Amino acid sequence: MGIKNYGVYALIVAAQLAAQLGSFTTTASAALATADSSTVDQTISKQSQDSSRVYVTAEINAGPAFLSDGPGGQFGGSGSQVELLALGSWRMSQRWSLQGGAGWARSGVSGTTEIPGFGKGTYVLNTNAVATQMSPQFYFTDALQAGLIAECLIGDDLSYSTRLSNSSQTTAWFGGVQALYGLSLGKQPIKLGARYLTAISLPDRTMQMVQATMQINFGVY
Repeated sequence: MGIKNYGVYALIVAAQLAAQLGSFTTTASAALATADSSTVDQTISKQSQDSSRVYVTAEINAGPAFLSDGPGGQFGGSGSQVELLALGSWRMSQRWSLQGGAGWARSGVSGTTEIPGFGKGTYVLNTNAVATQMSPQFYFTDALQAGLIAECLIGDDLSYSTRLSNSSQTTAWFGGVQALYGLSLGKQPIKLGARYLTAISLPDRTMQMVQATMQINFGVY
């Protein structure tokens, strides 16, 4: 084979390689375009999931309450507390929401105390108050969430004193934790859970509550 034939043969091989390379490049470009489109779709979907949502929640809390008073908690009692709250809930992202609102709280506690001049006796302490609440919530899954609670009760006498004396304390602050699980009752979305609260503004006494919680959500869920 002459030099010219070798040159022609080399040109034919080069042309075939170029054609194959062009086909490979076209296929790779199409694959990249598909991947980019999929990524964009996923990004749009993620942004849609993370969009903010605002809805209204009716909350019912009820459970036992435990009061300890006096040096070393020698005077104590137990009872219950019930709360009815209207909350505004803001789903800030896929993982975080913020709840806040107000309502009514009533507690009834009875036990033993020191009555001046008479020694030990029994008491019944009933409290009615306006309840305000704020709670950031973290979503572990779409159904399971938990968070901290800050609650302030406002009323005529919120000292929770067992000494049978009038007090000028008109507010009581509580802090605690809450866990909720979401499900549907027919077409109505609800959340069931539990929470624990302890008083953080009562001198020389403690007030603790363990409550079952139910939330009913209206509007955007």
